[in-house]
Order: sequence, then structure tokens, then C-alpha cells
Amino acid sequence: MLDKELAKFFLRHADLVNNNDFEALYKAKDAELLQMSLATAKLTLALLSAGIHPLDYLVSVPDKYLYCSPASVRELTTLPEHIKSIGAYAFSSTDVKTINIPEGVTTINVRAFAGCPDLETVHLPSSLTTIYRAAFSKCLNLTKIVYNDTYERWQAINKDTSWLFLTKAHPVKLICTDRTELANS
Repeated sequence: MLDKELAKFFLRHADLVNNNDFEALYKAKDAELLQMSLATAKLTLALLSAGIHPLDYLVSVPDKYLYCSPASVRELTTLPEHIKSIGAYAFSSTDVKTINIPEGVTTINVRAFAGCPDLETVHLPSSLTTIYRAAFSKCLNLTKIVYNDTYERWQAINKDTSWLFLTKAHPVKLICTDRTELANS
């Protein structure tokens, strides 16, 4: 059930929803609903429950897109091919198990997938240039990262030193097109 503030927000911005202008809708949310706890995730869940998939219309996954979402996102395994970046905390603390990040994505922001207890496998594109702080931290079941390019290209990606923080208790296998290494060694 929508809370009052979110329901009022949808009424004020029905034209944006009707015109599939989700970039503007998320920007309006930033301006109007910042005081609302978990506003982005609530907005996303409201749209999804109405059968609207915002990622079909967005170029970047917004910050806190499904942050701490109580709904299951386990089925979300592949992001749309037109996505170019993943916002901070976008899928943090969700039950996603496997994620396929498409070619074209260049950036994975701060804690984008942090604290995902069920995350086991991540597929990363060769287009990736930056992985920010703690992007995959506290993903305690993460065992495999598949990178769609060579190990040399992997080494060239700008990765914060804590991008895989707190996964050192178990090995995380990095599989590149030309060799396999430990990602967290």
C-alpha cells in the first residue's frame, strides 16, 4: 500500500508516469521526497507493483533504486542493455543472487551491491571502467566474478581498494577471458 506522501507525489506527477518520463520522475523524487525514508526504493516498488519497469526507460540505475527493498529481486538477473551506470546503493541489501551487468555499463557506484547476502555470481562487461568503494562489500556468498575481457584489461579498471571489502573470508574466483585468478587475494 502506498503511503500518503508517495500517493500525493504520484498524483502531482501523473503526466510523467503517463509519458514514461522516469528520468524526470526520479529527479522530481529527489527534489520533493528527500525527507521520506527510503524514498527511491518506495517509488521503484510502487512502479513495479503497477507493472511498470523503470529500468526499461532509464539510462542509469538511480541511487538507492531498490535499497533495503523488502520485495524479492532474486529474479532480477540481467540489467537492460541500454543501462550505462549503476547508482550508489542501487541494489544494496537485497536478495539478488546473480547479476549480469550488460556491455555499455562503465561505472558501478559506491555500495551498489553491498550487503547482498545471497549474491553468488556477478558478470561484468568489458566496458567497465570504474568500480567505486565497497561496491560488492559484505556479499558473504559471492564466489565468482566473470569479467568479459582479459586479465590485463581487468587490471586497468579503476577499482577502489575496498571494492570487495569483507569478502576475504572466502575466495572469490575472478574469471577473465584469458585466465582465472582470485579477486580478493
